[in-house]
Amino acid sequence: EVMKEKKPKPMEYGGPGIVEFLKRVEMSQYQKNFVSFGYMETSHLVGLTIDDLEAMGIHDIDHQKILLHALDSLNTPPPLPSS
Repeated sequence: EVMKEKKPKPMEYGGPGIVEFLKRVEMSQYQKNFVSFGYMETSHLVGLTIDDLEAMGIHDIDHQKILLHALDSLNTPPPLPSS
């Protein structure tokens, strides 16, 4: 008897990472853009560029700046405590 591989459950629409991130920066309207390109978690967004946002259909320059700035702050490690 061959055991069938269990397929991973599809993530909830958007998964917790990206949904929370977009809510926090008040850009929830772009949830479908990110999800349709396979971005489910904020860790997937490291290194995203304006060109990437354009390709996803996010054309508003102010929104691009807000998103990239928010991503930069996500990807910046917290400062080490001084001893």
